[in-house]
Amino acid sequence: MDHHHPQAATMQTYPSGDYWSTQSVRSAIAASPARSRASTWDSVFSLDALPRPSGLHPHLDEPTKEVKGNVLAIETPKDWCRGQAAEVIWTTVDPAFNAAVLRIEVCNKAWDVPTTIAEHAPNTGCFEWKRVHWGMPIQGDYFIKVYAVSELGVLELVAQSPLFAIVQ
Repeated sequence: MDHHHPQAATMQTYPSGDYWSTQSVRSAIAASPARSRASTWDSVFSLDALPRPSGLHPHLDEPTKEVKGNVLAIETPKDWCRGQAAEVIWTTVDPAFNAAVLRIEVCNKAWDVPTTIAEHAPNTGCFEWKRVHWGMPIQGDYFIKVYAVSELGVLELVAQSPLFAIVQ
C-alpha cells in the first residue's frame, strides 16, 4: 500500500475499464433494434401511429395493407443512379388531405429497415433527394413510402409508390 496516498488501493473510476470494451459495446448495439436512420422519437411516434395486426412489425407487412385510402399518388420513380439526384413526384388525390409536412422513405422488399430521405419535406408535389446513397445496392424492388407528419410528430402512411430500381 502506498503510504503517500492511502486511498489509492481502493479508488476506482466509473465507468470501470471494461465498460467500453468491444464486447460491451457490441452487446449494447445488438440489444437496440434499428428501425430507421431517424431519431428515437420519430421511431416511437411512427410505431405508435401505424395501425398493424398484433405481432407484426409495420414495415414487414405487405406494403399496401397500411396505406390510408387514396390520399396521395406517387409517380413510378425513374431508374435511380447512386451518387446522383433523384426526384419523388406525387399528386394529391383526396382534396380533404392538407398535411403541410411529409416524411419520405425509400424501402426495399428484401429488407425491413427504410432509408429516410426527408424527415420534414413540404407537401409541394415534388422532392429532390440530393444524392442517392452509394451504399444502396444496385437492384430492383425499391419503393417509396410517404407519411403525413402531424404537428405532434405523429406519422400516418398516406402513399406508397410502385416498384422501381437503382440501376447503377
